[in-house]
Amino acid sequence: MNTWNKLRNKLLSDKKVKKAYDKLPSVDVAAQIINARKLSGLTQIELASKAKTSQSAIARLESGDYTGYSMKTLIKVALALNSMLEIKIQPKYQ
Repeated sequence: MNTWNKLRNKLLSDKKVKKAYDKLPSVDVAAQIINARKLSGLTQIELASKAKTSQSAIARLESGDYTGYSMKTLIKVALALNSMLEIKIQPKYQ
């Protein structure tokens, strides 16, 4: 095992670090939505209107803590942002 893997495994043995690490995918989705919305010059209310959802739903998606999003909602938001949704499944670092 290389030095990076040893260090990562040591860090992930801490429950708080592991919890934050496991949350990274949700934070990434939130950051992508926020960045795309801002690049489009839209407010949460304007994006919600275009995606036919509520401002509170957009706020939840942008929170970084939310994991209950559906494919349908993500597709609606991507289309409202004149973007496409891309999903990747990658192996975890060992």
